[in-house]
Amino acid sequence: MPKILWIEDDYYHVKGLFRRLEKEGYTILYATSANEAYYKVQDWQTYDVIVVDVILPLRDQRDNELLPEVENWKQEEYAGIGLLKYMYRELRIEVPVIALSVVANKLAGTLEALGVDEVLLKRGILPRQVQETVHEVLERRHHDTRE
Repeated sequence: MPKILWIEDDYYHVKGLFRRLEKEGYTILYATSANEAYYKVQDWQTYDVIVVDVILPLRDQRDNELLPEVENWKQEEYAGIGLLKYMYRELRIEVPVIALSVVANKLAGTLEALGVDEVLLKRGILPRQVQETVHEVLERRHHDTRE
C-alpha cells in the first residue's frame, strides 16, 4: 500500500483527516517541524505522496538545534514555502505533493509555480476530501507514468 509523508505541526488536531486512508492500509509517516521534515524528505523516493502544511514551525521541542539549511527558510513568509522550494529545487523530488493550509488561497500562485500537485484549504476540510485528493494525485501520477 502507498506511503504518505505528512508534514504538519498540528498532528493530533488533523490526524482524523487521514484516518480513512489508514483504514485502507496506507502508511502515514509524519514530521511536525521544518527541521524534522528536512531529514524525512531526503528519502522522498520511499513515499508515494507528500502532504505539506505551509505554516510550519522551523523547529519544535524535539529538535536540538536549527539546521543551517532550515535557517535559510526564515526569509520566506512561511517555512513550508522554504521546504517546498528545497524539495523541488534542491532534491528535485518526483512524487506528488499536496499543500494543506489555511492560507492556501493567498498562496495559490506561488504553490502552483513551485509544482505542487494539489492545494487543499485546511479550514472546513473533510476526511473524504483528503482521501479523494490523495487518490486523484496517485491516479494522475500513475496515468502519467504509463504514457
